[in-house]
Amino acid sequence: MTGSGTFSLGTAQALQRALEEESDSVELQVSDSGGNPASVQLYNNGETDSYSTENFTLVGAQNGQEPFSEPQDVAPQGFNNLVFHYYWMALDGSGIQTTQDILEQDVNVWMFPAAWGSRLLQEVLYQNMGEWENIEEKIVNLPAGDLARAIGEGRVDAFFGQGASYAGIPGWATEIEAREDVHVVETSDELISAVEDTPSIEPEEIEPYGWSQDVGADSVMAWNNGVQFCFGEDVPADAVYEMARVSHEHPDVLQNSMSQYLDHSDPSSMNSFLLPDVPIHPGAAEFFREQDIWDDSMTEADL
Repeated sequence: MTGSGTFSLGTAQALQRALEEESDSVELQVSDSGGNPASVQLYNNGETDSYSTENFTLVGAQNGQEPFSEPQDVAPQGFNNLVFHYYWMALDGSGIQTTQDILEQDVNVWMFPAAWGSRLLQEVLYQNMGEWENIEEKIVNLPAGDLARAIGEGRVDAFFGQGASYAGIPGWATEIEAREDVHVVETSDELISAVEDTPSIEPEEIEPYGWSQDVGADSVMAWNNGVQFCFGEDVPADAVYEMARVSHEHPDVLQNSMSQYLDHSDPSSMNSFLLPDVPIHPGAAEFFREQDIWDDSMTEADL
């Protein structure tokens, strides 16, 4: 799983606890890889049986795109545990109202830590817009935990907001909220077009959920990025089926541990953001068919 304090790690730990309480047959061991690309690389090196990653990293791994130097084997998909939403935010008084202002003004911005798959996604978007060189010189590279202090010290004017599963924002964002007044930045048509042209993600108009303060808008055009648990061929089908069953039947246990864990009480949320070009693990496929949510566009992995 990704690093300490991240949504992905939190969902895995929530599933780990749910299995401890609600399953007699499966035990999940969770470790920190440091980032989604690193998780895929560990799988290719035979150092882990499964991982969680988001769609953008999976597509990049399949195609051998940065940060991968060549195409990677990817584990079959299991079921979604999160969906991320990204959009720009800015400090009140910064003069930034639109994403075009970020490109045109002399400002400092934060685009996630360099090792995160979420950062690479934003880099690719701006490369597709032909604006990467422009925005690269504005970037302040900081761990997420240092961002609130940097904003307070005047070192960062705008940053990426991140919501998860229509439920909440990460801890580093709540720390910003406790210290500063911030607002949502309007997404330009040019940036929306870049999102539409990037495989694995799509634009979605959402409420900027998770913020307690008034962030200046009732809605924002964000872009989503599905996240899923992926299970390798050494993970038995009945184990994946059991994890899916617990996730569906005990959403209260999971969300008490991690409120951003996707609510699987409606099983259709378990495969809503899966990639069509990555096969489904047989254990998950069996569960989807049983719940009548199997889509014929999906392919079951031949393990």
